[in-house]
Amino acid sequence: MKTSSGYHRRLKQAQGSASGKSKTTATASIKLWRIYFVNVMIYGFLLGLLVRLVFIQVVEHEKYMKEGEQQYREGQPQKAPRGLIYDRNGLALALNKPNYLLTIHKDYVRDLKKVSDRLARILKQNGQQLYNRLNNSKRTFIVVARDINDQDAKVLEMSKIPGVNISRTSERMYPFRSNLAPVLGLTDIDGKGLSGIERQLNAHLTGTDGWRILQRDARGRRIMTIESLTQEAVKGSDVTLTIDHNKQVIVEEELNDTVAKYHAKGGSVIVVAPATGEIVALVANPTFDPNDRGGDTWASHRIRGITDMFEPGSTFKLITMMIALSEGAKNDELVFAENGKYHLFGELINDSESHGWLTFENVFKHSSNIGTAKIALKYGQSKFYKAARAFGFGNKTGIELPGETAGILKKPSEWSRFSLAAMSYGHEVAVSTLQMAMAYSAVANGGLLMQPAIVKEITGADGNRVRVFSPRVIRRVMPNEIANKMKHIFKGVVEDGTGKLAKIPGVSVAGKTGTAQKPLTDRAGYSNRNFIASFVAFYPVEKPEFLIYAMVDEPRPVHFGGKVAAPMVKNIIERIMRLSDAPTLNRQQNDQPMTPDSTWRQTTYIPNFTGRSLEMATKVLGQLGKKYTIEGSGTLVGKQKIIARNGGEPEVVLHLTSPARIDYTKMPNLLGLPTRSAVIELSRRGIHAKIIGNGTVVKQSPERNSKVKTGIQAYLECKSRVSAYLLAN
Repeated sequence: MKTSSGYHRRLKQAQGSASGKSKTTATASIKLWRIYFVNVMIYGFLLGLLVRLVFIQVVEHEKYMKEGEQQYREGQPQKAPRGLIYDRNGLALALNKPNYLLTIHKDYVRDLKKVSDRLARILKQNGQQLYNRLNNSKRTFIVVARDINDQDAKVLEMSKIPGVNISRTSERMYPFRSNLAPVLGLTDIDGKGLSGIERQLNAHLTGTDGWRILQRDARGRRIMTIESLTQEAVKGSDVTLTIDHNKQVIVEEELNDTVAKYHAKGGSVIVVAPATGEIVALVANPTFDPNDRGGDTWASHRIRGITDMFEPGSTFKLITMMIALSEGAKNDELVFAENGKYHLFGELINDSESHGWLTFENVFKHSSNIGTAKIALKYGQSKFYKAARAFGFGNKTGIELPGETAGILKKPSEWSRFSLAAMSYGHEVAVSTLQMAMAYSAVANGGLLMQPAIVKEITGADGNRVRVFSPRVIRRVMPNEIANKMKHIFKGVVEDGTGKLAKIPGVSVAGKTGTAQKPLTDRAGYSNRNFIASFVAFYPVEKPEFLIYAMVDEPRPVHFGGKVAAPMVKNIIERIMRLSDAPTLNRQQNDQPMTPDSTWRQTTYIPNFTGRSLEMATKVLGQLGKKYTIEGSGTLVGKQKIIARNGGEPEVVLHLTSPARIDYTKMPNLLGLPTRSAVIELSRRGIHAKIIGNGTVVKQSPERNSKVKTGIQAYLECKSRVSAYLLAN
C-alpha cells in the first residue's frame, strides 16, 4: 500500500511539474505575440505615413502648393477702361467716370465687427447694418461699396486694414443726359452693355482686363508687388456713330415741343442721308437719363424708331404710286374720288376732303384714299405685294441696333377681298419709322434701297481702325426715271397739297403726309379718337441731302399729319440749314453746336487722358467746357492733375510726353524645354526671364503665341518642388 501510495504521489508531482512548464510556455508565447503585434502596428503606421507623404508630395503636390501660395498671394484684376462713343464730328457721347471699388476678403479679417465699424465710420454708414450684411453673406469675397469718392479712397488706402482692398475702377457717364439716350443705351454696374449701342457693340467696347499679383503677410496685408507677374489691361475700342449731335438735339427739341403742344403719347423722328443710308439723327419720345438709373422705366429705353410698329396711313401710298408709274400711268389720267365716300366689299372708304374727278397726280397731292384704292385694285395683289417687299417692308433693315422689328406684311394668300384697298392707303400693314425712312430714301436717291448705318467706324486701343463704314446698296427698287417722277409728285404735295405747312420759300422740298386711325385693342376695327400723324420730307429735291420721317402718336385735338407733323419737319429743316450756314449763332437767332448743359459742367468728372493723344484730350475738354493748361512738349499726355489757381475755377493740367517706340514679338512655346534652352529662346526675342525652380519648363507666363512687348519679363516655372506660379482669377 505504501508503495502504491508513493507511486501516486510521485505521479502527481510529475503532472504538476509538467503543468507548470506548460503555463510558462504559454505566457512566453503571449508576450512574443504582443511584441509582434506592436511591431506590426508601428511599421504599419510608418508605412501609412509614408504612403500619405508620397500622396501629398507627388499625387496632390500641385493642390497643396497652390493652397499654400494662396495664403500669402493674391491675384488682383485690373479692370480695362471701356471704349468711348463719339458722334460723327468727334464729340464724346459716352465717357468713363473714374471712381473706386471697396472689397473685403473675410478669410483675412480677424475681427469682422471691428472692421465693419471702422469701415462704416469712413463711409458714413451704419456699422451694425454693414456688419450684418458682411457676416450673413455666404461669400468670402464681398463688394462693400462702389463709387467711393477720392477722399474716402485715400483714407481707406492709408488705413491698410487687413483683408480690405480699395481698387480704382470707372463708371459709365453720359454728358448729354437724355439726348440720344435710347440709341446709346446704358451699362450695368459691372460695365456690361444693357441696351442700345452699349449692348449691340459690347464686345468691341469692352476691353481686356489685366491683373497683378500681390504678396500678403500672415495678417493679410499687402507687402509688395511682384512686377514680373503683371498683365496690363487693354482699353476697349472706341465707336464713332453716324449721328450728328447738333442735328440730333435740334430734332429732339422739335419733337418734344410737338408732343407737348398736341398732348401726344410720344413719337419718333429719323434723319437720313439718302445717298449713303447714314442715320444722322434718331430721336424717340419719351426718353430717359442714363445717368439716373432709378428715374425711368424700361419702356422709355425703347428705340421707338426701330422697335415700334404702327400702321403708316397715307405715307404708304408710295407703293401704289411706284407701281402705277412703272406700268405707264400718266399724271393727267383721271380717277373718280366718289365725293369722299366709297363702299367696297362691304367696307366704307373715307377721304378727309370731298373730291370728284382727280388727276393721277392730284390723287396723291390731296391724299385721296378712294383714288389710291382704285389705282391699286387696277394692278392687283401680286404687283402690290412684290413692290412692298422690294421697298423692304416685312423685313428688318439690318441696322446695328438691338430690338428691331420686321413689321407686318401678310402674304396675299392671307388677304381678304378688301385687304389690297386697305393696304394701298396704309392700313392692314405695320411698319417702323426706320422702314418708312429707308423706303422714301430710295425715292430720294434715284431708286436704290440702302442699308441703314448707325456706326461710322470702330477704332481699336492701338489707334488702328477695326471697321470703317462704307455705303451698301441692298437692291434697286425702281429706275431713276420713275424715282424722278415720284419726286415731282411729292414736291407738289408740299407746294399746293396736304403738306403745304412744310413749304419753305426758296427751298425745294418734297414730302408726303400721313394720318392713320389706330387699330382698336379690345375688338376688331379702328379707333375714331386715336391717330398716328406722320410726315416725310427730303430736300433739296434735285439732289437730296437729308430726308426726315416724323411720326407723332395720338396727338390731340388736331390729328392730321399735314397739321401736326409737317410744321415740325419744316422747323427741323430750317434749323438744320441755319446750323450749316451760321454755326456760331444762338438758337434765338440761328442755331449753334450744342455742349453739355451747365448743371452737368458743375458735376462732371474729368476723364483720365494719360497715354492718350493731346488732340483727343483737348477736344474732349473743350466739349466739356473745362479749362486746361499744357505743360512740356510731345504728342501724348504723360500725366494730368486738377488744380485751382487763387481759388478760381478748377482747371486740368496736362503734362506732355513723347511716344516711345514699342516693339512687339510673339511669346514662344517653352513647355518641356530645359531651363537653359528656354532662356536662350527668350533672349533671342528680347524677353527677360524670371526662373522659379530648375529642370524643364512646366508652366509659363505669358502664354504661348501671345503678343508681348519686347523687354518684358516672362515668368517660367521649372519642374521642382518649389514653385512661385499663381494665376490671377
